Amino acid sequence: MSAWGRDLAAAGVGALRPRRGKRIVLLHEVADRDSLRRKLVWLLDRYRVGAVPALVDEDADGSPQVALTFDDGYRSWYDVAAPLLVEFSIPALFFVCSGFVGLSGAAAAAFCAHRLRRRSTLEPLAVAQLRELAAHPLFEIGSHTVNHADLGAVGSPGTLETEIGADRRRLEDWTGRAVRWFAFPFGQPENTSDAARTYLRAQGFAAAFTLVPSFAGGAERFAIGRDSLDLRAPAWVWRGRLAGGYDGLYRLKRRLQRRS
Repeated sequence: MSAWGRDLAAAGVGALRPRRGKRIVLLHEVADRDSLRRKLVWLLDRYRVGAVPALVDEDADGSPQVALTFDDGYRSWYDVAAPLLVEFSIPALFFVCSGFVGLSGAAAAAFCAHRLRRRSTLEPLAVAQLRELAAHPLFEIGSHTVNHADLGAVGSPGTLETEIGADRRRLEDWTGRAVRWFAFPFGQPENTSDAARTYLRAQGFAAAFTLVPSFAGGAERFAIGRDSLDLRAPAWVWRGRLAGGYDGLYRLKRRLQRRS
């Protein structure tokens, strides 16, 4: 199924059988200020938009709830996203790869191409910008490994310490704030592992997040799903995804992939 067909099917399922609950949105870089503004207004008109910790820890009250997360560590968070989030008083949790922060030129291009698997070179946060984000009461910083590592391919305690533990310590040193949350790079089931989840629990992380579309309520705390959404996508795509319209299609797609 094409991306267009997937989104259309998800929107149809979401419209016919909408579900209400807690969803976590994932964004990456924010290239277009106007697109972000429109989506924030749209979310505020339709959902209770709050902080990730409250959404994860509070009991569902039946109202549609959304929280925002951002992955990787882009300068556009500081230049574009943060000012708009502050304007609308919307909290956010930023998951940062410490190995990306402060890079420039060829080093930044190599990280984007080989670590983030992006076709374009995107500018990372500087340490000072990361520190400013962390200091704002609306925002919190989470760990995303040093090098955007695929943890499904990592099993040794030493490598987990190098990627997760070192990332956490570096972020805490830079910001002076505790790092309590973790997001798996790439975020699919094959990019996670029992060894990584065991390590995260042992190190006292509060929760970990994937890219499996699902409602947050009742989820295993170290495999909480998120909806990876494109700011350029029309509102009906967002509506269908946040109503749970893609959840079943995603599970079906995974089953078919395993059989092929």
